[in-house]
Amino acid sequence: MKKIYSLFTMLFFALSLNLTAQETVIAVYDFVDGQTNTRDFGEGYGDLAATNLGFLKFGDQSSATDANSVICQGKGNEAGGGGNGAGFSSSYLTGLNITPADLVDGKLHVSMSLNKIDLSSASGNGKFQFYLKGSGPASAAGHRFMGLILTDETGGGTNDDPDVTPDGDIKITSTIFNGGQYGVNTDIGGLTHPYNEPINVGVTMDFINFTTSFWVGSPGANPDSPFGLTMDTSAANQSTAWNEATITNSPDAILKQLQFNIVSGTGSIEIDQFKISTGTYENTVAAGDGETTPPSPDLALQGVIDFSLPGKYMKAVHV
Repeated sequence: MKKIYSLFTMLFFALSLNLTAQETVIAVYDFVDGQTNTRDFGEGYGDLAATNLGFLKFGDQSSATDANSVICQGKGNEAGGGGNGAGFSSSYLTGLNITPADLVDGKLHVSMSLNKIDLSSASGNGKFQFYLKGSGPASAAGHRFMGLILTDETGGGTNDDPDVTPDGDIKITSTIFNGGQYGVNTDIGGLTHPYNEPINVGVTMDFINFTTSFWVGSPGANPDSPFGLTMDTSAANQSTAWNEATITNSPDAILKQLQFNIVSGTGSIEIDQFKISTGTYENTVAAGDGETTPPSPDLALQGVIDFSLPGKYMKAVHV
């Protein structure tokens, strides 16, 4: 009996470790068959409003490299005026109301998988960004708590900064709430432009260690120049510390909504997955693709069967 009890204890302990290590999904969009309204919400988030990310499916979809993706293009222009205003979406997932107490291990992840990135524009101001917004101790309703900005550095426009990324790159910037200010930006590095390889980029806000970290693939998977990411600074620049007193343990630190912005010029981006989660992040991009129906095989003659008996003629064709 003692051995059985010990075995049960070990099994229960191992199962507990496995359960605590899992990712808890808040919202995930896999864009199966190009749909922007198919999504999965975690427990307690099923009653969110504005859940159809239709903003992300805009323009010609015929060039999509994956049926389970959407193409976003042409929302704004170089001057920031055309298309849908200056290229900003409306607010999505309104009513999130996420506080640090809701997070597993104090971590909040936002990730986006991209199949290709082309932000070509006449004056080099092509841009795509996403961020979670909310209210903080400063009581503003629209703080940009966390997100990423991708900027075209090819055209020598106002966003061009050779000290951060070489000309011709896509500059990556992390934006966080810090020091009572929203949208504080940290330059991460750059990707070659246009970028035509699948890449999963994300940002993690850690309410225990008080950091916001950029990553490729999954947190910690590619710490050194991931996927050709060029950086003039060290890889440590991918993680940014923020002031503990700014947000931590504040009931007002609520993340409420999601917003996108694109100024694509003549280019576009192809999006394979968008996800918000907590706990231990898992890269679920491939697993989220919808199953495709295998093509029917060509019709082929296999043979003729003769079941004939005396006085009875029974034959069949096998195809």
